[in-house]
Amino acid sequence: MGGTVMGGLVTETVRPGVQFIPDAAAAFRRADAQVRAEFGRGIRVALTFRSWANQMLMFVNWNRYVAGLGPHPGHSKAVHPSESFHVQGLALDSPDWTIPRIVQILAENGFVRNRLHVKNEEHHFEWLRDRDKNYGRPATAGGASTNQPSEEDDMYTDDKHREVLTASREILLYKMGTGVVAVGDGGFWPLPSEAYLELLIAWEIAGPNVVKRTIDQNELTAMLALKRTLSPMSTGAAEKVEAVLNLTAEDAERIAASIGRRPVVISESALAEIAKAAAAGAREGGESGAAEAINGLSFVTTIAG
Repeated sequence: MGGTVMGGLVTETVRPGVQFIPDAAAAFRRADAQVRAEFGRGIRVALTFRSWANQMLMFVNWNRYVAGLGPHPGHSKAVHPSESFHVQGLALDSPDWTIPRIVQILAENGFVRNRLHVKNEEHHFEWLRDRDKNYGRPATAGGASTNQPSEEDDMYTDDKHREVLTASREILLYKMGTGVVAVGDGGFWPLPSEAYLELLIAWEIAGPNVVKRTIDQNELTAMLALKRTLSPMSTGAAEKVEAVLNLTAEDAERIAASIGRRPVVISESALAEIAKAAAAGAREGGESGAAEAINGLSFVTTIAG
C-alpha cells in the first residue's frame, strides 16, 4: 500500500486505523501474519500513529492536570510530540499485551513492550530496528508470503463485510464460559440468552461476529482498563446495551423472533376485507371483537400479540 505524508512524515497504512513508517509497517505485517497463523486472527490494535496536534493537546492537558490547573484528562502521561513514538509512526497500543505469545511475536519483530516501564503503559509497544530479528524479511503465514494479496483476498465477500461491520461497532461480543459477553464503552454485560445477542446485532449496537477465542475474567479486566484509558469518553453504546437488557426475556424472544420474518404482502381486496371485518367486530366487542373477527377470516391464521 502506498505511503502517505503526515506532516512531513511518510506513513504506510497496513489496514484502516493502523499506520506506521514503512519499516515499522513491514515489521507489523510480519508479526500480524504470524499471529494470524497461530491464533486465527490478526493483532488487535487500539492506536498506532497520532498526529502532532493531537499529541500536543494531550501533553498540555496532562501537564495542566499535574500542575493542579485542570481536571484529569482521561489518559495516562503524555509526552511532548517531539518525544512521542506515536507521532514518529513507531508505536503500537494493543490489548494483546495480556497474551505472552503475542508479546513474544511482536518482540521478535522489533516491537518492545513498555520499554521505559512507564506506569499504566503496559499496552504500549515501540518498534526499534536494532531489536527486529526479522528485519528485511517478507511477511509469511504458514510458509506463504503475504506481501502480495491474492485475487480472493481482494474480493469483498460477505465474511469481509461482517468483519468491517464488527470493527465499526463500539460493542464487541466475546465468548466467556458457556455464554457470550458484550464488551465496550467502559463496561461489559453477560447476555442472558441468544435473543439479546440477536437484538444487539440486528439493531447495529454490536457487530455480527462473535470473537471465537474464549476470554477469561483477567483478560476482560485488562481489556476494559485499556479501553477506559484510550477512550475515556462514553460513546452512548452502554446505554443502548442496557436498554436492550432491560427488556423482559419474553419481549426479547418475541422481538428477536420477529426480526427474521419475511414481510407479508396484502392485496387491496384482502386489506378491504380485513378492514370490514375489523369494523364489524369492533361494533360488537371492541378491540377484542375486532381481533376475533379478523382471525375468523379464511386467509388469516393468527394475529401476533
